[in-house]
Amino acid sequence: MQVIIKSKNVELTDSLREYVMKEISKIEKLGVNLNGTEVMLKAEKNPKIKESDIVELTANGNGMMFRGTGTGPDLYMAFERAIQRLEKQIKKYHEKKIDKTQRRSKSLSEVAEEEGEEAPQIVKRKSVTLKPMTLEEAVLQMDMLDHNFFLFRDADTESICVIYRRRDGNLGLIETT
Repeated sequence: MQVIIKSKNVELTDSLREYVMKEISKIEKLGVNLNGTEVMLKAEKNPKIKESDIVELTANGNGMMFRGTGTGPDLYMAFERAIQRLEKQIKKYHEKKIDKTQRRSKSLSEVAEEEGEEAPQIVKRKSVTLKPMTLEEAVLQMDMLDHNFFLFRDADTESICVIYRRRDGNLGLIETT
């Protein structure tokens, strides 16, 4: 499996690199064939942030993407939290895959009950008419509504698109084909 380690405001020492590689190798043993994993190590420079170290893990395989993010007072703690979240996602996917092969699918409420959580419920339904608009118009509309995302039909391609605000403040665009 290919592992790419990136860093921002962090000195990537040999011991940190070895630690990351050792922990990532544990993920391979979870029964999901992963093609690659990207590790992003970041440190916020704001002294008011207590848990200023951030680790983002993105693994892909079998056509699936798994992502785990963790924060902590140091990179090792942040990495532990991120890897736990990633492992939880992979295990959940693997269990669903096994259940599917055994023809025993569970409802959301059954899965939530097993995990000791409440099942998510749809609390609001909304119907929208997709007006053709340009990307700039969609961004303006999203900002005027003060939403984090906006669904629209692209005036040029006639495809349905979603524009969204990323955590870093930039925008992302999802286009359907």
